[in-house]
Amino acid sequence: MDQSVAIQETLAEGEYCIIAVQGVLCEGDSRQSRLLGLIRYRLEHGGQEHALFLYTHRRMAITGDDVSLDQIVPVSRDFTLEEVSPGGELYVLGSDVTVQLDTAELNLIFHLPFGSHTRMFLQEVARACPGFDPATPDPEFQWLSRYRCTQQEPPLPCWNSASGIRIGGGGSHFDDLRPNGKGLLVDQSSRGQDKPENLLTRQTKSKSEITDMVRSSTITVSDKAHILTMQKFGLRDTIVKSRLVQKEEDYTYIQNFRFFVGTYNVNGQSPKECLQPWLSHGIQAPDVYCVGFQELDLSKEAFFFHDTPKEEEWFKAVSESLHPDAKYAKVKLIRLVGIMLLLYVKEEHAAHISEVGAETVGTGIMGRMGNKGGVAIRFQFHNTSICVVNSHLAAHTEEYERRNQDYKDICSRMQFCQVDPSLPPLTISKHE
Repeated sequence: MDQSVAIQETLAEGEYCIIAVQGVLCEGDSRQSRLLGLIRYRLEHGGQEHALFLYTHRRMAITGDDVSLDQIVPVSRDFTLEEVSPGGELYVLGSDVTVQLDTAELNLIFHLPFGSHTRMFLQEVARACPGFDPATPDPEFQWLSRYRCTQQEPPLPCWNSASGIRIGGGGSHFDDLRPNGKGLLVDQSSRGQDKPENLLTRQTKSKSEITDMVRSSTITVSDKAHILTMQKFGLRDTIVKSRLVQKEEDYTYIQNFRFFVGTYNVNGQSPKECLQPWLSHGIQAPDVYCVGFQELDLSKEAFFFHDTPKEEEWFKAVSESLHPDAKYAKVKLIRLVGIMLLLYVKEEHAAHISEVGAETVGTGIMGRMGNKGGVAIRFQFHNTSICVVNSHLAAHTEEYERRNQDYKDICSRMQFCQVDPSLPPLTISKHE
């Protein structure tokens, strides 16, 4: 779903959302979901200016009513967005992308999902950054005056990180519109009131126009995917594969690894004790941890919205209770309402993890909602494809038929997109 359509509905005339990506804003120990939209405004004299709009949102933003503008960061000369590696953490191919946003007085950290869409977002931001030609006039951002905040807020804490790929640079003349060092913020005191001067001007769009925008959205295919779609000689491939199978023992080797696979129904509770007796009871440290949770949060807020503090609480509890004789890297975290799955590997195995993907399937209310269902993480470990599924099925003995149906739905609807878009999605059964 292209969530930029929802953002576009909130914008005034002349403003256009180029691309949007859903990420997680990291402020100390806090983790909050945000929708990041890159907005372009065409000036009367023919130029254009850009700004990064940050929105709070419902789990899936479909219309403008699903998003709420929280913060604006102008893409000025001092604006930088760099991909970084958090200190002390090991990068794993397929894990979330950590980016740092900096201006003269602002410092924010975001986790963005791994994939081509995030890469496309970073490329669009790079194109939007003003050039370094001193003859080029500095952006004035007069069009953002309608969003100017009247409420002062304390500055955000800074976060130090390693250097990465740098985008943008230079100085800025936008300090007069950023009195608190946080970019432009929507006036929180005016929310919920019916004063016309406090309402954002929206472009009126019919339902058919929104549908056309979704249908017309395109996906950029990588060079690798393009190569994979080139025509192949079927007969030759069949012969080669047959010979490879016959000679398999000559070029393959078998190696054993220890997997810890555990699940815990926490009944909406926060962690109250150390999990080491459960996660580190063996003498030998596992090579891979797959830890699942059910009923992580039973509140109605967790059901209707994406964020829950229980996710961070249990993630921290697990990370601190892994086997003390080894160092581990987090590969992926996936959650659907109260169903969560965590995947860790030993640091020495991280280089052999690839093609990481995660998907969710809801089988609850109306057969679709996330109070019941499953979450899954698939990955390639050396040359072996692995899929781990954590499910939460219908309860009670008499509901066995419903449980069987939930199982069938998860198996049939859990699909992972491949790098080559011409290939069919991978199902659970397609893994080794």
